[in-house]
Amino acid sequence: MATKQTWKTFYQRLAYLYYAIAKADEKIVPEEIARVREIVRKEWVSLETTEDEFGSDAAFQIEIAFDWLVEQKPSAEKALEKFEHFVEEHPDFLTRKLKQRILDTSTSIADSFHGTNKLEERLLERLGTALGK
Repeated sequence: MATKQTWKTFYQRLAYLYYAIAKADEKIVPEEIARVREIVRKEWVSLETTEDEFGSDAAFQIEIAFDWLVEQKPSAEKALEKFEHFVEEHPDFLTRKLKQRILDTSTSIADSFHGTNKLEERLLERLGTALGK
């Protein structure tokens, strides 16, 4: 069973993945940021009931971490590696259904601005490999 801390870390690392996809072409556009926010509310907030230390749904860690990453500007590669590391460290945490949700939401972010480009496609393929899909 996953702990509250595991869920919180998962959401933070998911932000790294979403950032990597948005940053794949070296620029993050408003449409991608809006799509991340929409995905948090539609796909992640209702998933489970973990709260952060302030009593907010822990899924909002995605937005908080994503905004921080936009300010810090790490490379897409470094951000993706952070998510991959989480996957390696928590193989039993990611259920088949959760992996599919990750793939679907990641694809949605890639498609949010003029469709998926070649760089985003490569990241999505790498994600699929990391998730065993």
